[in-house]
Amino acid sequence: MKKQVSKYGEEAVKQVTLSDKTAATIARETLCRTVKERLFQDMQSNLFSLSFDGGSDGYGPSYLCTHVRFIKDGQYHHRLLALNEIGKSYTGEALFAIVENIFDGSKSDLLKRNLVGVCTDEGSNMSGSEKGLASRLKDKYPQIIVANDFSHCFNVITKHALEKYCKESISLVTRMCAYFSKSSLRRAKFREIQEIFTEGLNVDVLNVLSYVETRWTSLFNSINRILVLWESLENYFSEFQEDSPPLTTKNRLYLELLSCLLQRLNSHIEFFENDNRDYFKFVGKLSESLILTSQLILKKEKLDTSTRENHIDSIIQLPFKQKTKIQTFVKDIVTFKADFRAKYPDLCAYSQELSSEELMNATLQQRTSYLKECIGW
Repeated sequence: MKKQVSKYGEEAVKQVTLSDKTAATIARETLCRTVKERLFQDMQSNLFSLSFDGGSDGYGPSYLCTHVRFIKDGQYHHRLLALNEIGKSYTGEALFAIVENIFDGSKSDLLKRNLVGVCTDEGSNMSGSEKGLASRLKDKYPQIIVANDFSHCFNVITKHALEKYCKESISLVTRMCAYFSKSSLRRAKFREIQEIFTEGLNVDVLNVLSYVETRWTSLFNSINRILVLWESLENYFSEFQEDSPPLTTKNRLYLELLSCLLQRLNSHIEFFENDNRDYFKFVGKLSESLILTSQLILKKEKLDTSTRENHIDSIIQLPFKQKTKIQTFVKDIVTFKADFRAKYPDLCAYSQELSSEELMNATLQQRTSYLKECIGW
């Protein structure tokens, strides 16, 4: 619609009077229909893949979102194909019926002729081995390649690992976010305190970033913002002590360590969330991510990095098919905590030095760099 409106002068557009209902009808019945017809024409003449995701809006209904990807005239295209209300049944069979309905009538042969791949998350109704949407499509169209969403896989690994991490430090993040999100007055006062203590310095006045569990990278971003604002938060809660989160040296250390651990996983989540048009860059990142995940899951003695190419078949399977391997990874995190001092003596020494005036005055970037050296990143 933006593209169509841009063809006319601003004054001409302002003179048009339309109700919201009429504008929505025009968009749905004319513009959307034309765009969708052109999209199906492109799919008729090009191989394509489909990705599916389920979700709900704030009013209750749940929807199946279908995206299509294809290459036309050497250019990569990623388009929204359909958004269908799911109804009362969320089973793989119900989702399969919705997809079949998208390609009904004259479009019925498209999936058989040009569909090459399907991507879903790891929900049972999506990727279940027998009754999931992906397996049903694979049974009917055996030529397709089925893959799980890589960003979702890394997010699942992160969620399992966080269950075994220091709960007090993560609770600090959630409490801090909730404290400021509930009150515009608190946010305004916090900004005022930052301005007082940073007067004359070239420092931005910032807000605490909210941590939302359904946004996969928000924990990492929220932790980093809290670390940047740590001194300002201490100044704030020294004046307003009601419901003060525990801004202790121990929690600061745990958050800096967690930031380092999350950074690499988050970089892969962000990469695979984006439209990656460079095939070779994508393959390189995919190989790197699979090896990283396998190193997290496998015991060290079972993964010889000098001959890891020989393990590539098993590596590819680990994050996506063998659920028990993720449980093994979680157990390894428990082991990691148990012998933390033995494995990372430098990091333990750092935790003792953290309270020293010299190190506390070091920048966050310097301390993070030191942490990365300690844990071998």
